[in-house]
Parts: sequence; C-alpha cells; structure tokens
Amino acid sequence: MRDKINPILKKLKSEEKGKSIKNLKRKVSVSATVFFAVAFISFCALAHEKNIEQSTPAQEQNPDAKIVLYYSNQCPHCKNVEEYIAQNDIENKIEFAQKEVGDNRTNANEMIGKATLCNIQDKSLGIPFLWDGENGDKCLMGDKDIIEYFEIKANIQ
Repeated sequence: MRDKINPILKKLKSEEKGKSIKNLKRKVSVSATVFFAVAFISFCALAHEKNIEQSTPAQEQNPDAKIVLYYSNQCPHCKNVEEYIAQNDIENKIEFAQKEVGDNRTNANEMIGKATLCNIQDKSLGIPFLWDGENGDKCLMGDKDIIEYFEIKANIQ
C-alpha cells in the first residue's frame, strides 16, 4: 500500500512545487514591472524638471541685464510684445534680457523681487512685465505699455 501512496504523494508535491514556482514568478514579474514603471516615471519627472530650468534662450542668460522682459509662452499679451520685438528688430536696438516665467520658477521668483522694488504686490502682478533698472527701478505691465516703452527707447515713430 505504501508503494501506491508514495507515487501519489510525489505527484502532489511536484504539482504544489510547480504552482509555488508559478506564483513566485508571477509575484516577481509584477514587482519588477511596478519597480521599473516607478523608476521610469521618476526619471521622466526629473528630466522634465531639469529641462524646464535649462530651457532658456541665450538672451535669458544675461544676469547683469539692466532691462528685463518677463513673459509666458501661454500669454497672448506676451505674444503681442514678442511679435512687436521681432517686427521692429528691438533686440538689435536695445540691450535687454527675456525671461520665461510660466515654466521657470527661478525666473518667476526673480520677477516678483523686481516687482517688489516698484512697490507692486504679488496679487496685482501680471505679465508681460518689464523691469528697467537703468535709471532707478521702473516697472511696466501689459503689452501696450511695454510696446510704447520699446517705441520710445528705440526711437521708433
């Protein structure tokens, strides 16, 4: 009788081992997938954050600029100023820096600091925003005022 039971027990043990190994493989596979998904998402988030901070045009790299135009890529009034600058070749007539504030926290904080110099509170601050530090601190907001400023400064009629 023992001879009949041993093969049955061996078969059951073998089946249990197979199920255990399959379950273990499945758990390892799920764990590995979750790990790599989290690692990939973390990598993408860090790369995006670094890219935002470094995605500034060369003109933004002038830390000593006495005139700074702060803008956002999503701002329609900023686009008006950008078009005016391009159409009138303002960049070659006036030395100034342009800093994007919509996706760049460092530039946004700098803009808030410049606005404070002109006694402008955060709540009333808007873009486009121009800071002129050549002759004291002068701040302008809105496309019309900034375009008028560039017209006068570049001597455009």
